[in-house]
Amino acid sequence: MSQRTVRIVAIVAIAALVLGVLASVFTGAL
Repeated sequence: MSQRTVRIVAIVAIAALVLGVLASVFTGAL
């Protein structure tokens, strides 16, 4: 894998993780 592909995959993984945390926080708050 090229450097760019690794970076894109990392960004997507981090974004999914953040979204998951935000979703759990919102469901917990509601």
